[in-house]
Amino acid sequence: MGVELRTRCRVRKITVDSEGMASGAEYYDEDGELHHIEAHVVIVACNGVGTPRLLLNSACEQHPDGLANSSGLVGKNLMFHPYASMSGIFPEATDGYKGPGNCIWSQQFYETDKDRGFVRGYTYEISRGRGPVSRGRSPASPRSAITGMTG
Repeated sequence: MGVELRTRCRVRKITVDSEGMASGAEYYDEDGELHHIEAHVVIVACNGVGTPRLLLNSACEQHPDGLANSSGLVGKNLMFHPYASMSGIFPEATDGYKGPGNCIWSQQFYETDKDRGFVRGYTYEISRGRGPVSRGRSPASPRSAITGMTG
């Protein structure tokens, strides 16, 4: 038994057998032609948006609301984790590359607090500057920096 990898294809839906078990997939090839392939094992790993798309598109007689969706929650309650960063530059060398990379976390604003005017929260992560080689290769190459990330 082996694995066959088909590149430049997009799965349209997972097909099921008479018992409602996954048995293959319908997919479009790179020319846009629809194909069906049978499989003993079907693995779905399409990220937080692609997986629900595929499961919902796979509705059939045995699974009228989509595969794995008897609860009606497939595709609901998705929470993205945006990540932003900011950097500061110090006039003197701080040897930021010496020591652990991520050294301070603060979750002071992590929990929802409607009194502060927002729902959900965020984490501050303070990191040391990168090492001299990494820093020297960046477009702006200050002598030292501290970076804080939220997410």
